[in-house]
Amino acid sequence: MDIRKWFKNTVSPSSFTPINDSADPIQQDNDSPVNICDSVAGVAANIAASQTRTCNVSSSSTTFGPDPRHPPTPQGPPEDLGDEKPNQVKLDKYPSRLYNGKKRSFVSTWYHGRDWLEYSVNTDSAFCFPCRKFRSATAYVDSVFTTKGYCNWKHANESNKGFHKHATSKEHLTCFAAWRERGKRTETDTEISKLINTEQLSRNRYYVSALIDILEFLATNQLPLRGKLDAFDSMSEGGSGLFLSLFEYTLRKDQQLVKVVKTIPRNATYTSHEIQNELLEAMSSVVTDAIVRDIGSQWFTIKVDGTRDITGCENISIVIRFISEDSCKVTERLLTMATAEAGDAGILTDTILQELQKAGLSSAKILSQCYDGASLMSGKHGGVQKLLQDRLGREIPYIHCFNHQLHLVVVHALSAEEAIGDFFNVCGMLYNFLRNPTVSTHYKGDTLKRLLDQRWTGHLATVSVILKNLEDIIAVLSALGPLDQK
Repeated sequence: MDIRKWFKNTVSPSSFTPINDSADPIQQDNDSPVNICDSVAGVAANIAASQTRTCNVSSSSTTFGPDPRHPPTPQGPPEDLGDEKPNQVKLDKYPSRLYNGKKRSFVSTWYHGRDWLEYSVNTDSAFCFPCRKFRSATAYVDSVFTTKGYCNWKHANESNKGFHKHATSKEHLTCFAAWRERGKRTETDTEISKLINTEQLSRNRYYVSALIDILEFLATNQLPLRGKLDAFDSMSEGGSGLFLSLFEYTLRKDQQLVKVVKTIPRNATYTSHEIQNELLEAMSSVVTDAIVRDIGSQWFTIKVDGTRDITGCENISIVIRFISEDSCKVTERLLTMATAEAGDAGILTDTILQELQKAGLSSAKILSQCYDGASLMSGKHGGVQKLLQDRLGREIPYIHCFNHQLHLVVVHALSAEEAIGDFFNVCGMLYNFLRNPTVSTHYKGDTLKRLLDQRWTGHLATVSVILKNLEDIIAVLSALGPLDQK
């Protein structure tokens, strides 16, 4: 994906000087693919402050069953709500609900004095337009009025309950003020994007595009970004890292960028390690969105595998396998790399469902699931494959990964031959022996690979190293052998 082309066509840049976030808040919805504005907190506050499109955030809830108190909204707010203004639907007769044997329904007169209130016909529930559109990602806003929908018509119009309680809350008042401020800016034609000189907008865009190009190159080639120094004015000094070094090199080759840099405020250079991480997250979101669009509404298979790092956290790779509509071929895409604090089946199942929801994929479209044969994943009673079926309330076939099956065949076949077993036992002892600090000072050959039963690529790599460095290994063993005998 050409991130520079995406940036040019999609992002509406603004001034790089600090602005008041509340002047033009970023809109947000739940349970859709993560938009880049949501990821780049530092950049988007200045670049995309004038945007009116929604920025999606994932739900942190781990409860996937329907809530009996509210209409089910698995994909966030219903689609019949207002986009530019509240959708105050007026019907001759609204659907009724039973409360203690009495029928109650929404009343259109509730709109009076509540210009923020809107009604969804699809879910027969009420929502708050400013809270739904202008809430902050970090502030708490009642999810009943933003994603689930309020439908307790018995207490809707009572004092200190329902609409009155929500309208007087601090969070609602903040969102309501932001909505009003946005309206005033639109009416007076003083939106942030229109207050900035057009030429400066073009320069800002060119500058950030150069930073994205450098990050894309380093990330694609799996190269480290940072060094000991992190300041913009220190990029010509040693120890500044590859990111700043490449930026300095780009300045020597791009005279237009040199002119642009002179117009960029020194308090908004966007070269700090925090901005680097945020830009990388934004680029990741762009790639994820492209994958989700490619999948569309098709059925798909999830393939999950994990490994534990030195901190004890479980790193999980989630791969989606589907039929591409463009090529009509089976396609696999790495959706995300997630981290779970523990490696039990319950947490892994929650993590899988949360990551799918975060990416904007519906768990209702899972056709099958493919894992290794470990009981943690494949267990018939407490494994991930069983828990996933229980959480979603339907049968989802489990497939033992063919690669893992082939691996087991190789392991069992080779273990049946005693000579092969002895050979790899010697390879393992050589690996441990040559890692000894005293021995490693005498050994000049390549490092042997660790042998793991789960990954037989290490066996091939070790054999290759031994064949290549056989003379060095024999020399070390011969030199140290007499010392061991004394």
